[in-house]
Amino acid sequence: MPVTKGNKTQDGHPARPGQPTVLVVEDNPDVVEYIRAILSSRFQIEVEYDGKQGLAKSLKSIPDIIISDIMMPEMDGLEMCRRLKADKRTSHIPIILLTAKADRASRIEGLRTGADAYLAKPFDRDELLARMDNLIELRAQLQARYRDLSFLFQPQHKLPEQDIHPDEAFLHELHRVIDDKLSDPTFNIPQLCEQIGMSRALLYKKFKALTGQSVADFIRRVRLHKARQLLQTTELNISQVAMDVGFKNLSTFSRNFTKEFGVNPREIRRDDS
Repeated sequence: MPVTKGNKTQDGHPARPGQPTVLVVEDNPDVVEYIRAILSSRFQIEVEYDGKQGLAKSLKSIPDIIISDIMMPEMDGLEMCRRLKADKRTSHIPIILLTAKADRASRIEGLRTGADAYLAKPFDRDELLARMDNLIELRAQLQARYRDLSFLFQPQHKLPEQDIHPDEAFLHELHRVIDDKLSDPTFNIPQLCEQIGMSRALLYKKFKALTGQSVADFIRRVRLHKARQLLQTTELNISQVAMDVGFKNLSTFSRNFTKEFGVNPREIRRDDS
């Protein structure tokens, strides 16, 4: 199987830096070329020809979207989808399943694996592009919500574990780890990776896909949002709040706080120190 080299995709086609990556998992070369013809002007295309290799590739490279056939050797698309959606490293990746079966039972089976969309073969160009555009728009909406951070500081309702969206559960997990180390100004990304059991490269790719921002920005913003909460709900003075959220320097804290919220900490709650 060909691999990625330099600025070429794994099959020798020119890579376009900055474009989303689509992993096509399909054992029919004609279908692969049909999908490539539709998407190659807008996406970088990677290809694997069975579910086992598709799973391995997904875990290694974390593509932006996966398009997978259901009927394949080694591992079918349903099993690959189940495993990817159950793994916190890849649960956020939108997956489109392709199948020659158009009956309702097959469609429901595909969606129960966690697939985000389902296309019955043969599909046409406009149908595939519409599905892709819908998934990209949905991801943009989720990024806007997750960038806001306010949902992390709201009371959590006791929902059954299976009803909590995996992306949201992941961000809450990150928040809990950071919150436990909030007063430690030396807490950093390698420590966060160790706590959640994920490599720095995988964390960066997943977090960028979920929020559109960096992990370092997330840590800083969690500190600042916690500071605002403390200023609004406690009698701690500004210096104490700054230390409690891991800022050693008061002027650095005030500058970052003002940049994040558009107001000085003293405008949130007068410092009585």
